[in-house]
Amino acid sequence: MLYIIEGALFYCSSRLVIAAIVATYRHNGAVVRRDHTKAGAPPA
Repeated sequence: MLYIIEGALFYCSSRLVIAAIVATYRHNGAVVRRDHTKAGAPPA
């Protein structure tokens, strides 16, 4: 029974890590696009 709990914890933690990486990637992309539009260049 314990391995089921450990598997669920590992699954949840890996999902959280992936979500954090995706959120950071999207945030950085939004910042880069905002800087480009601020500089007058067309957005990518």
